[in-house]
Amino acid sequence: CLRPGRDVWVRHLRQAPHLLRGAPLKALVELFASYVLRAAGAEPGRLPTEAISGLRLLDGFQCLTCSAHLTRDCKVMQRHVSKAHQQKPVLHEKSPLWRECKLQTFF
Repeated sequence: CLRPGRDVWVRHLRQAPHLLRGAPLKALVELFASYVLRAAGAEPGRLPTEAISGLRLLDGFQCLTCSAHLTRDCKVMQRHVSKAHQQKPVLHEKSPLWRECKLQTFF
C-alpha cells in the first residue's frame, strides 16, 4: 500500500519495476489524482466500497473480525486471524472468520 499523494506515487513509479518517466509518469499520476480514495484510517465499517472504474478486480479475502485486513493470499489471512485475533484458522470451517471479496490496486 502507498500513502495517497503525488510525491509518493511519483517516487514509487520511477522505481523498478515501473521505471516511468516523462509524459507516461505524469499521465498516470494525474489519473491517480482523479480517484476519490478512502483514507487508511477510515472506519472499517465503510467497506465494501464501489469499484473504481478502470482498475481490475482481484479475488481476495476480508477479515470478518476487524474488516480492515484485506489480502489476496489465504495463508496471509490465516496468519492474521491467528496473530491479531488469537483464533485458530481451523475454526473457519465451523464459523467464518473471513470472507471472499473483490479487491483493487493501482499496481
